[in-house]
Amino acid sequence: MSSADYTALIRTRGPEISEAWRGRFTEAYPQAEMMLPPGDEMPPMLIRAALSVLEYSPAEVSDRLKALASDLRRTGFPADEYPKAVHLLIDAISSVSSFVADDHADARADLAALSEAAEIMRETASTLDYEGVPAATAAQVTSMEDHGEVQVVRLEAGSQVRYCPGQVIPVMSPSRPGEWISLVPALPSNAFGQLEFHVPGRVPVAPGQWLTLGAPRGGVRGDLDGPLLLIAADGGFAAAKALLFHYLEQEQPPEVHAVIGAVEPSELYDTAALDALAATQDWLELTQVVESRVGATLEQVVSGAGMWWGRAVIICASQKRAASIAASLHAAGADNVQVVAYDAPAGWF
Repeated sequence: MSSADYTALIRTRGPEISEAWRGRFTEAYPQAEMMLPPGDEMPPMLIRAALSVLEYSPAEVSDRLKALASDLRRTGFPADEYPKAVHLLIDAISSVSSFVADDHADARADLAALSEAAEIMRETASTLDYEGVPAATAAQVTSMEDHGEVQVVRLEAGSQVRYCPGQVIPVMSPSRPGEWISLVPALPSNAFGQLEFHVPGRVPVAPGQWLTLGAPRGGVRGDLDGPLLLIAADGGFAAAKALLFHYLEQEQPPEVHAVIGAVEPSELYDTAALDALAATQDWLELTQVVESRVGATLEQVVSGAGMWWGRAVIICASQKRAASIAASLHAAGADNVQVVAYDAPAGWF
């Protein structure tokens, strides 16, 4: 591989290229400052996407490019502008290098690959536009409950917001344009457009405010109709709650043992609905684990003998905590383990 190809340049001088690309992008699209997060560079996922296209091929990462295009529709960026945006990237690469693409075969191939990727994204976004798939949804905050580190925020969108239980939805507040936080709805999708999010306390949200919701992603794989161990900890309560109320709507819910974990009792919140559900539903067993009281970690409890035997496992937590819990279960011998992590990156590239 030539040292002058685009792949090598992005790898060795990525921050310079990203900053140059953002400068060109915001000059061409002045309104882009409202789309992009604060900073001097383009979002890292776009640079990772470009590298994946160059290291493999547009055809090999086509599904990932389509997913990215679908996701980025929430920013309001026009579908037909993807080719121009990629040419701005190519210009940015050239601006920090000393070669011209026409002089290098590898660089010409890279340029063609980037252009092909832009066309895949343009076509995907255009098709979704034509089919009338909403690029984003607005929902108004109707009420809030303050639980210290977490705010239980209820919203109404006016019409159904379609997602599956456990899926992550990017959410933007008008007070922080261009900044999207990932949240998991705490209720199943419903015809009334009612939503509930458990929002970190540091995120400013106010009653009456309108939030912008992007396309959902991730979620639980496959149909889980057998015995299930559902674990919630460290920011995962909303996802677990949505899954339990989803199973409540099923004609034959699976047998579920839900384990809600916390370090201190004060970290347990909004559990009244689950207590009531467990009291009336014979398919649900609910256990609350307060580590400071039981003298053991949640990892030790859920990986113990009998807890996961014969059950599929779903862990709802932050990415870091979910990885810790999953590692304990795998070490104990569990192999059917899924993770729903609200803060996990999209993982397309």
